[in-house]
Amino acid sequence: MIGLGKAVVQIQEKVEEILKNENREGGRLEGVKDIISWVYHKGKPSHPAIWIIPQDPTPTTVALANKRYWEQIFSIASLVKSNDPVEGAKQATLLAGEARDILIQSKRLGLSYVQDVTDLSFSPSNNSNSNGIEYGAVAFIKVKFFTI
Repeated sequence: MIGLGKAVVQIQEKVEEILKNENREGGRLEGVKDIISWVYHKGKPSHPAIWIIPQDPTPTTVALANKRYWEQIFSIASLVKSNDPVEGAKQATLLAGEARDILIQSKRLGLSYVQDVTDLSFSPSNNSNSNGIEYGAVAFIKVKFFTI
């Protein structure tokens, strides 16, 4: 069994690792310039980018047999630049959707204490910057896990 702090760190690292493993030649995220995790990023990200934003884990049930059950939501945001609003919106939506697909298909992130990775919601692209050239979309996923 694993403690909460260690589980939270390992889950975040696995989410990042799984996406980065597809950010290679021939991978599903080939061409992505930045995959940003742990909320903080120094400077402006290179586009296209994926930003992994964790939310607070919350307990889901009363502890049973020395196990605590948790859910943690992750926002998986895409950031795309384009001078064409239609193309920018499409590319941002496709990128967030692909990142979502990769994580959902991993099911348990390769961690024994993760029960499931499921959808929560999806927000297609909109103009995310007043200059009209940056577009973003967000997939919200839920990781269900248990700890001591």
